[in-house]
Amino acid sequence: MPKISIIVPVYNVEKYIHRCIDSILHQTFKDFELILVDDGSLDNSGKICDEYAKEDDRIKVIHKENGGLSDARNVGLDIAQGEYIAFVDSDDWIEKDMYSILYENIRKYNADISICKMRKIFDSTVDNNITTNNCIILNNEEAFDCLFNNKYYASHACDKLYKKSLFDGIRYPVGKLYEDMFTTYRLFEKANKVVFSDYIGYNYFQRKDGIVNSKFRPEKLDYIRAFNGIFDLGYSKYPKSINSITISYVLANTTLITDICRAGYKDKSIISELIRNIRENLFCFCRYKHISVRTKMQAVLIAINYRIYSFLVLAYDKNRISK
Repeated sequence: MPKISIIVPVYNVEKYIHRCIDSILHQTFKDFELILVDDGSLDNSGKICDEYAKEDDRIKVIHKENGGLSDARNVGLDIAQGEYIAFVDSDDWIEKDMYSILYENIRKYNADISICKMRKIFDSTVDNNITTNNCIILNNEEAFDCLFNNKYYASHACDKLYKKSLFDGIRYPVGKLYEDMFTTYRLFEKANKVVFSDYIGYNYFQRKDGIVNSKFRPEKLDYIRAFNGIFDLGYSKYPKSINSITISYVLANTTLITDICRAGYKDKSIISELIRNIRENLFCFCRYKHISVRTKMQAVLIAINYRIYSFLVLAYDKNRISK
């Protein structure tokens, strides 16, 4: 059986899939299976996956009807044979020694989750950053808090290597955006020890047509809906993390409000809900010394006068475009 099962959901990414798969096959760590889940692609993505499978017997390809990213990951999890689980999104790519380092760290420190740093890519240019693999060992409570305090890592699925047993009873929520927000904290609740390395191993490609960069639509409210379960767990098991969770929650609401302004979205009930969320947590948010003055002023202005905030956002965007 392979040491690692690497799961890659694939949907209409023929432009990027070669780069993704090649980066996995060229890993210095060789003992893995690569599960490519073709989620009903309408382009040549599924055919490309089949061609790779003919050349490398570590590759398994599953063709299924379109069900979304969560459904594709879950299908991969259901057949994974590895002792450890990893995910790569099909428009991203990884450095050649990423899994060697993550695996070495998870074994060396007897951890349940091993994490590296993520590099966001906004075009085809990649800097040759020099990193060291300096490690920080975190217990359960510390690791959970770090999901929300923006210190080392966030809830992304793909910069991590997990013990497979963590997924017992846990799957990604089908039909939800920001599926990582609904799932990663539950995996961390089950992890006794987490190791984080400052090594930059994952390249996160920011597509203009991707979900994160798309205009606001009501489904994006999943971003804040995920916090319902997070707050429940925080109050019951991690009370010291409530401040970090609250700050992350206010930032999420502020981001959505800003997206709404730029999209010209007019649903008053949604706007009122987001403003109320910010107002109810504003005191805690503004007390946090590590939040910039500008970010605090954004939240305050939204809470006081949404119309003025919306006007300023649009004026700022117009001025930036004109330069």
